[in-house]
Amino acid sequence: MTQQPKTYNINTMDKRKELTDLIANHQPQADAGHTGSKQIVMNAQMQLDEIESNAKAQMVLISLFAC
Repeated sequence: MTQQPKTYNINTMDKRKELTDLIANHQPQADAGHTGSKQIVMNAQMQLDEIESNAKAQMVLISLFAC
């Protein structure tokens, strides 16, 4: 089974908001040492980083093909 390519549109903006809200909600508990909240914050941040990285890569490709 092949994996479908990821598309970045309004759904990505919703996901970014969802992840930043998740981080904001769990950060105080993570700072207090709660292991579960630390893991949630780390996973959410990794997902945000991946979204940003993929968005930047798409912009590079778009700029290359625009020439």
